[in-house]
Amino acid sequence: MDKALKIYLLISAVILLSITLRYLAYLYDRPNPNIPLKEVYEENPLLISAKQRASENLDTLWKYYPRYPKNTYVKYPVDTQKTLIHYEWGKLMSADTVQLEILQHSTGKKIQIPTAHMQDWLIELEGDQIKGAYTTQALFILEARINEQTAEKLDSLLSHFSDPLY
Repeated sequence: MDKALKIYLLISAVILLSITLRYLAYLYDRPNPNIPLKEVYEENPLLISAKQRASENLDTLWKYYPRYPKNTYVKYPVDTQKTLIHYEWGKLMSADTVQLEILQHSTGKKIQIPTAHMQDWLIELEGDQIKGAYTTQALFILEARINEQTAEKLDSLLSHFSDPLY
């Protein structure tokens, strides 16, 4: 086999491999409307607004918590040792203005976090009503923007929140 043919075959193989890898990357990264929204950038304006509302309405949490201690949950960051921030809901066991004691659903363990680390809160009321959960409302709205099936159910989903985000 002559040298020119070897070079031609090598270049062709590299180009074919490059095209194949790009296609596989496209398939892997493409948005799939059947997969629910899992990651949202912290800088998302709707999410920022939701966290501000949760913070602004902490007096509602402190007002209702004594009446619904078994139905009160808080959202807090979990260290996953990855670059993405992961949040988890945990059952609020006790609280003050400095420290929260939370029962982690993922581990079943009680942990303590600074009250300032709480990202959101929710209280389940009678009649399928929910106070708070502003970040959850924001995620429903963001999901509805990319998923037609969620968009059709959005009003029904949001009807359970007695403190609408908007």
